[in-house]
Amino acid sequence: MSPLPKIELSELITKYELHPEIMDIFVEGEFDRDFLSHYFESINKDIDATIIPIDFVKIQLESGNSNKEAVISLADLIERELKGTAINSVFIVDTDCDRLNNCVRSSKYLHYTDFTCMEMYFYNTSTLKKFFTFTCNLSDKD
Repeated sequence: MSPLPKIELSELITKYELHPEIMDIFVEGEFDRDFLSHYFESINKDIDATIIPIDFVKIQLESGNSNKEAVISLADLIERELKGTAINSVFIVDTDCDRLNNCVRSSKYLHYTDFTCMEMYFYNTSTLKKFFTFTCNLSDKD
């Protein structure tokens, strides 16, 4: 069985020109898709959006070949092609070290994670306490 064909840029442009109200959330990979899906489920938020890993989109990269670069490039292309059209879709990438290196790219629909990566949203005081208690065998006093 052959894999599904990738979404073409021209298809996305037409889709957003005809239906700018549609919300797609483009992410770097399947983990990010699953993470966001689980998050929306856990807060009982029924969003009318499709979360799409960038691997599902056919895109030619100008530089680099990472999924992050592909998401950034797609956000730039969509903004350029749709010029004055406002759409509801967003493109989310990990910040990595971009803020430290002053290389955060600006685009109308591009959003960076607050932390270096999506996984960092897992960490909070409660989670870290459990980790150190059960995994590292350290108590509060340690």
